[in-house]
Amino acid sequence: ADTLEMQTERNGTATFRILITPEFRFDVAPTWHQLDLPLPGFPDFNLHETGGAASLNYLGINKLTSGFRVEYMDGDYGHIIGATKYHETTESLTATYALTGFSSFDGQVGYSQRDASLINQADAAIIGGEFAGRTNAFTGSIGLTRQLSVKTSITGRFFREVTSYTAGANNVIGTGGEAGVTWNPDVKFTVNLDYRQETQSIQGALVNDPGAVNRV
Repeated sequence: ADTLEMQTERNGTATFRILITPEFRFDVAPTWHQLDLPLPGFPDFNLHETGGAASLNYLGINKLTSGFRVEYMDGDYGHIIGATKYHETTESLTATYALTGFSSFDGQVGYSQRDASLINQADAAIIGGEFAGRTNAFTGSIGLTRQLSVKTSITGRFFREVTSYTAGANNVIGTGGEAGVTWNPDVKFTVNLDYRQETQSIQGALVNDPGAVNRV
């Protein structure tokens, strides 16, 4: 667009851990996300998401923490033709393994289901309903954390996930990787350098370009 556009994004999350027994721990993590993203023709477009995750972890194996995790997310797009709302659930197995005192692996593998529906059914006559429906995918991630020194650590991760396309009311299957370096010279100062690359498979047609279907 040939005009200045300001994006505003707000995130909130918390984690609560309850040690049920010395071998079992229950975790709960609520999340909240609000994105205001002006688009050409839709200056008030936004995305609102609320959800959380619950997991039961087994701590009884030396150096290994394993568990079962259930995640859910409710979201809705606003102020755009063909706006959808969706409900997503993910069930996965998780594990964290401390290889040494300096290195650890973490991973999860699961299955995600996202059901989307038009908020305003009258929009179906305009856009043909391509944005509604179900998106299913195997999802997960595997990562490595390595402590190089007392002050420096590195991380790396590969992932596959179901997310929201933030330039239209679409579901996305994303596959990619990320890496980072953290430097802590003292307790008051931290420097992070991160890199992320992701390929996104956008499901359905774009609202602001109906001829663009299943874009990558």
